[in-house]
Amino acid sequence: MKEEMLKTIKQEYHDMEKIAHRDYSEITELEKDSKVQRYIYLNKLKNDYDIVEYGDKHIVDTLMKKYGQGLIESTNDMWFRYLETTGKFTKKYGLSDANKFDDNEPVVIYLDIEDTSKVVVLKKEEQEEFEKTHNIVHGDLNIVDCSGRYYNTRHKFFDLCLKENQEAAVKRLLKK
Repeated sequence: MKEEMLKTIKQEYHDMEKIAHRDYSEITELEKDSKVQRYIYLNKLKNDYDIVEYGDKHIVDTLMKKYGQGLIESTNDMWFRYLETTGKFTKKYGLSDANKFDDNEPVVIYLDIEDTSKVVVLKKEEQEEFEKTHNIVHGDLNIVDCSGRYYNTRHKFFDLCLKENQEAAVKRLLKK
């Protein structure tokens, strides 16, 4: 065997021997290096997500899912008027304060554009006051189902935030 090959094999032997004896000092030292941290991070992204196969829309969806549920502490106070229904619906789906509504009482459900964990359920008569004091987004009215409109509106918001900036995203959504 060539000397270079023997050198490679010996290095691998010594590396394996260290690991076998639980000597992780070299790994620990390497992990402190910012370039190594960046490599590990990028490699994890490469392995965790099908970014290449699905493209840009998938990337935005992935980030919306990762950060858009309970992690965003402060939002732009943009609410999507999701559904007008009855108290019975709120109980069936376990929405916030569901028990404070009578079964046949008209209610309006609002979802935060940025954080799906933020839901407001109001009596129909409270709708006007809520809409005066908050930013209400209706989404693309050509999309018939509320879930599709909500998803598309959120996607558009996150996409604009990532590609432009948050202020532009807010202005464009509220302009519609």
